[in-house]
Formats: sequence, structure tokens, C-alpha cells
Amino acid sequence: MVWFSDVVLIGWIPVVLFLFTALPPRRAVIVAYLLAWLFLPIKGYNLPGLPDYTKMSATTLGVMLGVMLFDSRRLFSFKPSWVDIPMFVFCTVGAASSMTNGLGPYDAMSAIVEQMITWGLPYLIGRVYFTDPQGIKELALGVVIGGLIYVPLCLIELRFSPQLHRWVYGYHQHVFYMTLRMGGYRPMVFLAHGTELGMWMTCTTVLAMWLWMGSAVKRIIGFKMIWWFLLLLVMAFLCKSAGALGLLIIGAMVVLGIRFHVARLAVATLIVVIPLYMVTRISNVVERTDLTPIANKLAGWRAADSLDHRLYCEDKYIENAMRRPLVGLARWDFRPNVVYEGRPIVNDGYWILVLSKRGLVGLVSYAAFLILPAFVLWRAVRPRAWLRVPSVAAAGGLSCVLILFGIDSLMNAMLNPIYAVACGAVLSFALALKGASAQRAAVARPVRRATPKLARDPMQL
Repeated sequence: MVWFSDVVLIGWIPVVLFLFTALPPRRAVIVAYLLAWLFLPIKGYNLPGLPDYTKMSATTLGVMLGVMLFDSRRLFSFKPSWVDIPMFVFCTVGAASSMTNGLGPYDAMSAIVEQMITWGLPYLIGRVYFTDPQGIKELALGVVIGGLIYVPLCLIELRFSPQLHRWVYGYHQHVFYMTLRMGGYRPMVFLAHGTELGMWMTCTTVLAMWLWMGSAVKRIIGFKMIWWFLLLLVMAFLCKSAGALGLLIIGAMVVLGIRFHVARLAVATLIVVIPLYMVTRISNVVERTDLTPIANKLAGWRAADSLDHRLYCEDKYIENAMRRPLVGLARWDFRPNVVYEGRPIVNDGYWILVLSKRGLVGLVSYAAFLILPAFVLWRAVRPRAWLRVPSVAAAGGLSCVLILFGIDSLMNAMLNPIYAVACGAVLSFALALKGASAQRAAVARPVRRATPKLARDPMQL
């Protein structure tokens, strides 16, 4: 059955083209991204002189080819804005890393192509396709439906162990022993790891909570949104991923904070978490010896030992990265040559990989494009409206999910192009809201009157 994985991965491009002929372009984009990332095999091919053909490149390039062939006018109508600077810098800083480390122009171009496939092109798709309330709601609803589709598949793997990838494609996508959790199994379905699946279910659950509490989506196939949210909530807990569950609690607290009149505090706290962690770790303001005793009291010695090992490895990576702090050590010579208790040190956090490979320039741009959607949406619409105005709730939920993904990336490196699409989508939606509000303010007559109650129309906020 291993041959079937080759057929599916290579044959995915024609499937995407069919989707663009059968569906409206925006729906085709959503369906193509979800089907590709949730069901394509974990596999790749080395192509001489070309980027590797992997699940990531098949997902992104398939959609881009469909857009170019069937909806190119929309793509070429894109007008860059100042909000695109962080993503542009993040996608191009790899070239500076390659050149300053003596790897030459070929590696520089390869670094740009790699980042464009992983981040830049999905972000561009989000910027051009999801600029209005209907589009942003369709994207958020599509993500939630993607989580619901995975529920029965997760239940199968909870009962029979993670076998779906092997049953369909003929091999396990990851080492099997890492699926053992709490006397049972942790599902993976068709994703790379149980941690990635746990984070996916957490994000879909948080987003479903936003759509339900914000009245953006009231029913799915006849059932009230609250029941779908509860189903996803149960499934997120059954995925047995402690880190993802912690982020689920944080996401729920943000939603409740906005609901119960501490919106500014909730959103501001969420925005500062990522840069605050990065700054304190790089500057060594908070040392690992300060954190492990706390982990020992809260979660036991095993969790404390795991955290201590992780933070030790981070310290060594940071120390090594500071050899070239500005643009990093490029892609091939960024690992520190040291051992930890007789073993080579490892790193799981995506942020430390960015710092090592792309330096502070790459890290700042990476953090910026994750938190910028929430910040720009805040400037366009007051945070308390993120749940009170149904047409804004989807954007608020996607902004929250992006930051939760960024927090997860402090400890893991589970990339997903759908988050990059969401980043571009929220920015386009927020810019459209801000532009409409400015236009209304410019043409309105200055009338002295009492402050009105919160409007239901986001353009009036």
C-alpha cells in the first residue's frame, strides 16, 4: 500500500484543479487547504534543482496553481500594505543568512522559496480571498468543520491505536511509542504527530467557541453551534496533549474575558505573551533554575525534568545563535555541538529554530506577523465588539487562534499553512474595516450628541 501514498501525493494537483472547476474560487481554496493538510500522507521527494515535493508544497502549490489558472485576476489585484512588511522580511531574510554565511546565491534563493511555500504564498492567499465578513466567516467555519471531520477518525484511533495512516498509506508517519498516553493511545490520524493533532483540535474548539458566543454561526446542518463546540471540547481533551489543553484553557479565558467586560485586558495579555517569552529567554532574565521548581510543584518531577531538559537545550541554542545574532546561521550550521547527559541536545520550539537560522531579524518578523492581526483588528474595532458583533467574531477567533499557535510554537515546531492563510485573512478583513470606518468618519457631519450604545454594524465601531 506504500505505492498509494505516491499516487495520492502526485495526483493531488489534478484534484485541486477539479475543485476550482466545481466550486466558487474562495470555497475551492478553503476545501483544498483543509483536504490537503488533513488527509495527504506524510511523505516527500527530493527533486534535483527544485524544492522538495512534500505535503507542505503539494498543499500550497496546488492551491496557487488553481488560483493562477482559474482566478488570476483576483491574485494580481493584490495591493501590498505596511502590514505585509513582517511577512516579506520573514520570507526574504533567509537569503541574507545564506549570503553572510558563505553559502552562495543558490542557497539564498532556495531559502526564499522554502519560506514562500511554507508561509508567504498561504499568507497571500489569505490576503486576497478573505477581505469581507462573509469570507472571514467561511474560513473560520471551514476550520471548525475540519475539526469536526476529524472527530470520528480520532475516536477510531483512540480505540484501535493510531493506525489510519498505516491502513491507508502503508506505514506509520511517526514512531509508535510516542502515541502511548495515560494507559491508552493519543491519536495522530493523518498529521505528523499527536502534538500537532492536539493543537489542531484545540484551535478548532476555541474557534467554535468564538463563533457560538459571538452568534456568527448559529447552526451547522441543523444542530445548534453549542453542541458542536461541546463535541470538539470533549475531543480536544481525549487527544491527551497537555500543552494543547493548557492553550485551550487560555483561549477560553480570553473569550470569557471579552464576554465579561475585561476585553482590553484579555486581548492585551494575549498579545504580549509571545514577545515577552522570547525577550526574557534571550536576555536570560528568567533562568531555567527559576522555572523547574515551579513545574515540579504543579505537575510533578517528570514534567519538571522534561522542562529542565528543554530549557537547557534552548539555552545552548540561544548561546550558539548569538554568534551571528542579526541574520542567523542559515539552515545548515545552526545546531550547537554540545551534549546533555551524554546525549546530543535537541530542540522542539520553532521560535528557537527561527532565531538560530534567521537571527533576530527573522525572529522579530515572525513574532510580528503572528500578533499583528490581533493588533490591527484592535485598532479597527474595539475588543469588546469581537463577541458582540457577529460579523467580527470570526476574525476575533482567528486572531486568538494565531496567537495560541504562536505560543505552542515556543515549545513545538508543528507548522500548518492554514494558520498562515488565517493571518493574511484577518489582516485583510481588519484593514477593510478600518478603511470603511475612516471613510465614514470623513463624510459624516460633525453633530454633537451623546455617545451611542455599541453598534451592531462593525463599520460604525
